[in-house]
Order: sequence, then structure tokens, then C-alpha cells
Amino acid sequence: MNVTKIIPLDSATEGMTLAENLSDSRGHILLPAMARLTNNMITSLRRHQIAQVVVIAEGEENLSDEADRTIFLEKKIQRINRLFAPHENHALNAQFKSYVIDFFSAGDHGKN
Repeated sequence: MNVTKIIPLDSATEGMTLAENLSDSRGHILLPAMARLTNNMITSLRRHQIAQVVVIAEGEENLSDEADRTIFLEKKIQRINRLFAPHENHALNAQFKSYVIDFFSAGDHGKN
């Protein structure tokens, strides 16, 4: 599993790789996970008022043990909880959230 970092968009440089899909405030995917950033992409993201990006930390050791997998999963669940928070009172949304968490908990899904 790759080590990821959340960095301010102003710190992003050409050639960095996104660790996850990058969405705007309405949930539209602007760039997919594993996209290599270009200067044009960074400029466009500024226009979309994107403040930060999650990138693969180049040159750092890959996480491989169970403790690192647990940390990755906890961060993923925190992100899922944030994504579903605006609609937490809807029963179907809660059920779908449960499915998503189960999906990521079951194996190596979502790792780069």
C-alpha cells in the first residue's frame, strides 16, 4: 500500500500522483485516482476552489504490516463518515454507508 499525504494545492507540483478521486463541492469527480498532476490541472483545480489534494508520497516506504493496514482503514472510514454525514438521517443512506465500509474492510480495496 502506498503512503499518502494530504497537502495544500499550493504545494502540489507537476508529476505528483493523486491517491484518490478528487471531487468538487457537489461531488463531481474532477480527476480520478492515480492521475499524474500537470501544471494545467493544478491551475484548473484552483479555479474550482480546491484547497487540498491527497497524493501518493513518493520515495517513502510502503506500508505493509497489519498496524499500517489498520491505520489506512481508520482513515478511510473517517473519510466515509465525513462524506455521508450530510445525509446521516436517511435509512437507505445509512445502509449504503455500511456497505461501503464493509467493502473497504474486507480486503485491499481502495489501496493504490
